[in-house]
Amino acid sequence: MSKFIDVLQQTLRGSAPPIGFRKTAEIEGPPIVIAVNLTDLSRKELKQLEHKNIDAGVLGTQGLDAATFEQCKHLLHETPLGLIIAGDSNIDVSTLVDLGCDFLVCDLKTPYELINQQKAGKIVLVESALESGLARSINGIPVDAVLVDTPESRLNLEHVLVCHRFASIISKPLLVTIRAPLTADALESLHQAGVNGIFLDTGFPMEAISDLKKAVDSLPRIPRKRPPAIPLLPRPTPRTQPEIEEEEEED
Repeated sequence: MSKFIDVLQQTLRGSAPPIGFRKTAEIEGPPIVIAVNLTDLSRKELKQLEHKNIDAGVLGTQGLDAATFEQCKHLLHETPLGLIIAGDSNIDVSTLVDLGCDFLVCDLKTPYELINQQKAGKIVLVESALESGLARSINGIPVDAVLVDTPESRLNLEHVLVCHRFASIISKPLLVTIRAPLTADALESLHQAGVNGIFLDTGFPMEAISDLKKAVDSLPRIPRKRPPAIPLLPRPTPRTQPEIEEEEEED
């Protein structure tokens, strides 16, 4: 099972009190998890991430080989490391999963056989303008979380509304792409909208991660409201009119 997906699930559930008289030790997840795109980072920047306490790192597959993957995994120590799989990627994913790839980020063009791969967690990457019916259908496919890509660099009101929309119809953990530093108020708005994780994409300044992590730690740990189940009603079939037999005229 994916370590990163486990933490995402804990974040989705929030911190709930134990039921009954028996008290159990419950592992409490962070209010929001932080994943970082490592694709364009240097070795020095990767080593600096060791002290940032991020929750996961992600690598693009273009030009990636097994040796480079193992090197990045070694630099991150125990931090889960995932891959961004483009729909037309020809990389041997199974080899990297065997080397310790924790999860896969797949777009909607990814071959379905990769989604059925069981050793790593699966996060589906969708555009913010995805139609609500298709977004709701994600609840029925074997993926563990949803990453909403927001094209603009700065967070705006539309981003927050998009997060509210996805969180209201998707029962899986929700992540959103971030490319510029966030204020504490903006982070709280995403948290209230139902966001469980933020994906710091290429261009996000590494020096801003520490302040972001402090802001995340100050957020309350609350479970996200699950969307109501929508029953699938049978499609009505048109009624056929009974055939009326014509009476034969007597001569």
